[in-house]
Parts: sequence; C-alpha cells; structure tokens
Amino acid sequence: MTSTNDNDDDWLVCFVFVVILYSVIAVVHILCPARIVKGYACNPLSIKDENPQPLEYCLNGFRCFWIVVGGFLALHYVLPNKIITLFLQKNYFGCAMASNGLGLLVSFYFVYIRFPYSLSLQEQAANDIRRAPTIVALQTTNVPIQQQGNTLDERGFHFFNGRELNPRFHLAWVDNCWPLKNDNLKPKIDSCHNHTIFDVKMFLYIVGALVLELNILSGVWCEQELRGDNTNSNGMLLYTALFTWFILDYMWYEEIHLYTYDLFAEKVGFKLIWGCFCFYPFVYPIGVLPFLMAPTAESAWSFPAMALITLIYIAGSVMTRGANLQKYYFRRNPHQRQVALFGGLLVLPQETVPSSNNRLLCSGFWGLSRHVNYIGEILQAVALALPGWWHIVTAAENDTGNNATVLMWLPWLYPLYYVALFIPRQLEDEHMMRRKYGDKVMDDYCARVPYRMLPGVY
Repeated sequence: MTSTNDNDDDWLVCFVFVVILYSVIAVVHILCPARIVKGYACNPLSIKDENPQPLEYCLNGFRCFWIVVGGFLALHYVLPNKIITLFLQKNYFGCAMASNGLGLLVSFYFVYIRFPYSLSLQEQAANDIRRAPTIVALQTTNVPIQQQGNTLDERGFHFFNGRELNPRFHLAWVDNCWPLKNDNLKPKIDSCHNHTIFDVKMFLYIVGALVLELNILSGVWCEQELRGDNTNSNGMLLYTALFTWFILDYMWYEEIHLYTYDLFAEKVGFKLIWGCFCFYPFVYPIGVLPFLMAPTAESAWSFPAMALITLIYIAGSVMTRGANLQKYYFRRNPHQRQVALFGGLLVLPQETVPSSNNRLLCSGFWGLSRHVNYIGEILQAVALALPGWWHIVTAAENDTGNNATVLMWLPWLYPLYYVALFIPRQLEDEHMMRRKYGDKVMDDYCARVPYRMLPGVY
C-alpha cells in the first residue's frame, strides 16, 4: 500500500509541476511585449465580405525563449537545491503522462465546451469549413468554401482534428495592468506592443518548443550528475547545441510560420493540442535518453564525426529554412522576380508554372522537388538522432548491458516519425492541389518539378 500511495503522490506531483510550468510560460507569453503582424489566414467572420481581412497576431516567441530559458538557467545556478531544474528528466515518464492528461483535458474543453457553449452561432458557422481560406486566395480567386459536413463519421473526427480554426482570447486588460500601464516602463521599440491577442495556436507552438528546450537542459544537468564529475559527453553537448539551434531558428522566424500549413489551415483539436503539450516536448528530445541511460560510457567522439553530423544538420536546415523563406516572400509579393535569402548570400529566381495564374513556384528550392522542405526536416532529424546512436555504438566499455540494442535505435524514432508523417502528407497535399488547381495545371507542375520529395530519387 505504501508504494502505491507513493506512486500516486508522484503522479500528482508531476501533474502539478507540469500545470505550473505551462501556466508560467502562458503568463510570460501574455506579459512579454510583442510585435503585431498580419498573418496569411483569413478571419473566418470576414470570408463573405467584399474586403476579407487577415488575422492579426502578437509575436514574441524569441523574447519568451530568453526569458523562460534564462530563468531556468538562473534557477539552476543560483539555487543550491537542483530539484526543480532536474525534475523534468528525473521524472521523464511521469511528466510525459501528466502532459498527456493535460492535453486530453484541454482538447475536451476546446471541442466540447468552448465551441458549442462559448462561441456565437455566427462564429460556429464561420468555422464550419474544412480549412481556413487564405487572404491571398480570397482576394485573387473564387475559391469554393468546403463545408465541414454533419455526418456521424465526420463528427467523429471533431475531437481529433478540432472544430475551431483560430481560437483566440482578447486581453484588453493587459493594457491597463501594472506595470505595463506606465509609459516610462514600456519598451521603446518600434512596433512593439502589449500582448492583447492570445492566439491559442501560437501559444501551443511556443509552449511546446520551450518545454522541449527545458527538457534538454534538464538532461544536460542530469548527465553531469550521473557522470559524477560535473562534465558532459561531447555527444550530449553537440545534441544540445543542434536542438537549441533548431528551437531558436523557429522562434526567430516566427512570422514565417504564419504562412505554413499548420498555422493557417489546421483546426485546434486533440492532434494539435496534445501534439504541442506532450509529443513535441517529450518525444522530440528522445535522443537525450541514451546519454542518461549510459552516462559513464566512453564513446569515441572525433572532430570529423562531430563536423559531419553538424554539416548534415546545416544541410537540412538550409533546405527547410530556405524553402520556407522563399515561399514566404513569394506569398508576400508574388510578382517579385527574384529573392535574396540569408542576408543576400543566396539569390533565387521566383518562377511560377505559367498556367497556375502566378501561384505555383517551380524555381529555386521549389524547383528541386515539390516538397523539398520535408526532406530538409528529415535531414535535421537524422542529424539529431546520430549523437545518441553514435554514443552507444562507439562506446568501448559501457554499462548498457542488454539494453544496448534498444538504446541504439531509440533516437531514430524521431526521424522515423517524420518519414511516417511527411510521406502521407505530401500525397494528401498533392490530392488537395489537384482539386484546387485542376489536372492540367498539376500535370504541367509535375512536368517542371518531377520529384515529390527527394531530388533525383522520389
């Protein structure tokens, strides 16, 4: 009975810890000054207007990163007791299950409580479409709005896929709260404002990314403790550096992600909420576990091996970021004939399929393959799987025992997830594009860009 009660207490402590952590990040996100920008998705209530309006977003992810991560670092190096900063990794499974439960509860709220009881009938009707039309599509073409449908089968997917396109809360009280109401204390930065729009989608991605980073930092400190000499393996340091780069890159280019499928098309349901609350922060950093399960293993890390892994990551990052940047600038200005990326280091032509009414890019990164950004993300995931795998494979004398095989392949769950996600997604994307543009345009597009994902192969 004692062990059962202790176990119940552990679960409760993990749940309370996760709720407090996510709440702190929400408060930081709300109170941190933000840039107000117009997005790509159209306000559902303005779809039928003569002049449809894009949604506005308050972006402050990059600032939130430094506040939250800086606070976490301060807690670790200032407080004598490290229980808070080591908690995520020492209670990895418990915190993951707590995040799983929280994701289920929040999903239930948005699908079964907020949507039917908090939204007006007009707002419900505006969200009763399969996907949000973009502002460009509404202004340039007569895009048919596909209704969600009311069949039993479709209603069965509401919990998983969501009902509401862009749930948000308007925080007018932020402008009147202290200390932000004091003009002398407001940041003197152009286009920097108090956070009056709490967009649920943006918060989900921010909280997922920040808890992911905290999980990795917690793993770094746990490895130091397990090794007993307050040092880290080179593999752990490389893994941490690459994943931190991954997260900072996402935060720095936050505005670009407003033009990606996840932000402008998906609804907020279990898939998005649970994914950002549980899967993103606890499954993505699974490559930490080999270092913690074999902390005293002496792996053969050489400079060429570390450089090769870094180059693989950079190649994937350039492909992903370059492709997304190119499409972002194209959507902002479709008549621009060329675009300069990465501070002018790369200048690409902006050519389109002639029959597509200037809407389908077929040059630069998007001339390599029709979904080149997916290959870039898979390459990044491969680079992030290699440190943990290499740590186990090259260990001369390790304490992995019979778990060596499991530990060896555990980091590969991350890139395998991307493969399983992106191959069906690109097929679905192209099916939707055929419905949107027609067979003639898509046949022309496929002739100009013959490869689906991997140039020269697939």
